[in-house]
This record gives sequence, structure tokens and C-alpha cells, in this order.
Amino acid sequence: SGTGSIENSGLEMVTNRRKALSESSTLADLASEDVVSPQKETVLVIQSANKESSTASSQSGTEATKKCVPQIGLTYADSTPCPFETAVAPKGSPNVVFLVLDDIGYGSLECFGGPVSTPNIDRLAQGGLKYTNFHTTGICSPTRACMLTGRNLHSVGVGSLMEFASGYPGYTTYLSKEAATMPEMLVKQGYDTYCVGKWHLAPSGTINAAGPYDQWPMGRGFEMFYGFLESHTGQWYPDLVSGTTRISPPATPEQGYHLSKDLVN
Repeated sequence: SGTGSIENSGLEMVTNRRKALSESSTLADLASEDVVSPQKETVLVIQSANKESSTASSQSGTEATKKCVPQIGLTYADSTPCPFETAVAPKGSPNVVFLVLDDIGYGSLECFGGPVSTPNIDRLAQGGLKYTNFHTTGICSPTRACMLTGRNLHSVGVGSLMEFASGYPGYTTYLSKEAATMPEMLVKQGYDTYCVGKWHLAPSGTINAAGPYDQWPMGRGFEMFYGFLESHTGQWYPDLVSGTTRISPPATPEQGYHLSKDLVN
């Protein structure tokens, strides 16, 4: 504003020129080399003085010293960016598989001594770990909330089925954002996460085309989803969802379609 120069406006303090440009400056002034070299960023690296520190600590320290610091020069040619860092699961990381079955207990599966032949589940059990102290809540949605978060059903807001929400604490049926789910944690460690089948953790009022989708599987840590959102659906004409999109079954019952086979495939 006015005829005052930039030099008099105080804006020269935010430039890196010895002599700030004014409104009357020419292109020659702009191209001049009267520029102060930018101050290089000081990086402080603290290392342990104990030479007998563990290998893990040593590796951690080495990684810290190798952390990229972008170099910002006066021009693009004088600058060096850092590469984007993508989380990758460590080599040899185990697969994490959860099979959630409604209306069944330890006494049914063959791998726990039950009468039902479950050869595929037995094979998974033999190659993994078996826990026998998981306490279900007796109903579907709360049990799933406990399993995914590792917390008490009321502390995460799912004290009842999705269809019976109420305004009392612990019964809103909105899975608390303060409770991280297992897939949310695994994604940050470089895992790929996929949910197939029944969800039943989205409040009834959110199961529509307008959303919100934050309580759908892809809003709680799963990168892909194929299945149905509510408590139940038809085996031959299911209400299928892929990601956040409603879809029709890929075939008809007359063509041999059945939901169980579809989910497995």
C-alpha cells in the first residue's frame, strides 16, 4: 500500500537477502547474488557411551543416526528431499487370522476336544496358538467389540447389540475411537488387513448409502471388506457390501450361488 518500499515495511526481516527488494526493484536486482546462505539445520545425535549395549539398542541407535534430514537450499538444485517412508511388516511377521463364529463354544470344535469335525480349523490351531480364557459376552456385537479392542464391552460403548442402542453410558453402540482396534494397530506396522463375512459393529443408523462410514470395517482399520453389515442376511440373496458399496451377488441360486462359498472364494 502507498509508495513505501518493502524495505521500510519490516518485511525484509522475513527474507534471506542482505538488501531486501523494494517496489522499484528490477529483474536484475532479483537475479543478483546478494543472498545470504541459509543456515544449515543443526542435528544433535545422542549415542550411548556403553560399548557393551545390546544388539537391539545398537541397531536402534544406528537407525536414529541414519534418519534422513531434508536439505533445503536456495533452489531445487541445491536441495535434497527425503524418500517417503512406508511402514512394512518385519520379515517373518506372522499372519493374524481371526475366525468368529456365532452360537458356538470351545466344546464344539474338534481342536478343543469337541465332537464337530473341523479339519481346516484344526490345521490352523496346530500351526498357531490356542487360548482358552476368552470370555464371550453372550451376544454378538459386544463380543466382537471385546475381541477387536481387547477391552470390556461397556468401556468401548458396545454393551448391547447394534439394534438396541440407548442413551446410557456404555450402550451407545458406537465403538469408541479411544479404543484402538487390532487392525488399526496392525496397519500402522505395515500389515494388510481384510475383513470377510459378518460385521455387526456398525450402528443401525449408519447402515445406509449416506453413511457415515466411520464405524464400517474400512473405518476401523480394515483396508478391504466383503460381506454383510447387519446381524444376519440371506444365504442365497444376501445384502452384500464390498468396501463401502452395496453390490448384488455375483450369481443366482439357480446358477449355484451360496453365500458361504462366495465368502470362502
